[in-house]
Amino acid sequence: MIDVHVLYEHSGDQMPHGSSFIRLINPLNHNKLKNSIKITTRTSYDRTGPDMIIVDRLWSPDIDIYKAEKLVDFCRKKGTSLVYSIDDNLIDLNNNEPGRIRPTIQEKNLIRYFIREADGVIVSTRTLKERLENLNERIFVLENALDEKLIEIDRKIPKRDDKLILGYMGTYTHDRDFMEIYPALRKIIYKYKERVHIEVVGALSEDKLLKSIPNATRLDTRGNVEYPKFWEWMNKNVHWDMAIAPLIKNEFTKCKSDIKYLDYAALGAPTICTNFAPYEESVIHKKNGLIVENDTGSWIDAMEALINDEELRLRLRRNAKEYLLSNRTLDKSVHKWEKALLEIRG
Repeated sequence: MIDVHVLYEHSGDQMPHGSSFIRLINPLNHNKLKNSIKITTRTSYDRTGPDMIIVDRLWSPDIDIYKAEKLVDFCRKKGTSLVYSIDDNLIDLNNNEPGRIRPTIQEKNLIRYFIREADGVIVSTRTLKERLENLNERIFVLENALDEKLIEIDRKIPKRDDKLILGYMGTYTHDRDFMEIYPALRKIIYKYKERVHIEVVGALSEDKLLKSIPNATRLDTRGNVEYPKFWEWMNKNVHWDMAIAPLIKNEFTKCKSDIKYLDYAALGAPTICTNFAPYEESVIHKKNGLIVENDTGSWIDAMEALINDEELRLRLRRNAKEYLLSNRTLDKSVHKWEKALLEIRG
C-alpha cells in the first residue's frame, strides 16, 4: 500500500478547488483503490514523511520559490516520492496579454520548477504531456473521468411544451471562448426568441455581456461551489435540452481536456463543441455530439439542427451518456492511477 499525501490547490478559504476533487481527491479515494492507496489531503505536510506527496497545480496562494524548495528538500531527505499534478497548460496561459495578471511570471517559473524536480508528473491530456516533456521525461497521462456516484443514470429532461433551454457553464476564464460564438447566439435567440432560452452557470465575468443577449439568465449556485455540493445542486437545478462548448484556438486551449463535454453528458445535454484538440478523440460528429468550426455560420447551423430535430437531440444525448458510462467514469479508469503511482514510486 502506498501512503499518499495530497497538497491540493486552494484559495484563502482552504477548500480544495474543483479541479482538485476531479483530478486527485475523488480518484484516489475511490473504493477500488482502498487496498492499494492510503490517502490524506491537506494544505500542508508534517514531518513524518509519507511514501509520496502529490502537489496540485499552484498549491497555495502564498506559494513562492522558498516554499517550493523547502518541500523538494523535505522529500529528498525523507525518501518521499514527489509527484506534480497539472491539468492545464498554465505556462502558456495569457502569454502576450499584459492585461491578464494570473498566472504571473513567478508562478509560471514555479510550475516549471515543480515539473523539473518531480519524480513523476501527472497530466490530463496527451497534448499537455507533449508540451511539458522537455521539462521532465516521466509524464503520465491520466485522462479526466467523472465519479459515477455523482451521475444520475436515468436522468430525465422535463417537457416544456415547445420551449428549449440551451446551457453553458465554466469559470470566469472562459469569456474569450464565449465571445467566439457570441454573434451566433444573438442571431439564434432573435430568430427563436419564442422557443429558446439560455442559461449560464458560473462563466462570464461581466453581467453586461450576458444581459446583451435576450432570453439569457445566470443561474445562482447559492454557495454550492465546493465540487460535491456543486454537482448535487446541478442535478437538482439544471435541465438543459442542449449545451455548447466553444473554445478559442491557442496553445493554452489546445492542451485542455474534454471535461466540459463529460459534464454535459452527465447532465443529459447534447453538446456542440469546437473542432479542436480537446474533443477530437471523445466526440464523434452526429453520433455523440456535434463538432463545428469557430465561425458564425457553422455555429448557427449546429444550434438550429438541435433546435429543430428532437430525434437528433435524443440520439446525441443517449450516445454521449453511453460513452461517459462505458469509458470515462472513475469505476472504469481508476486502475490507471494505481499503475502510474506504483511506477513513479518504483
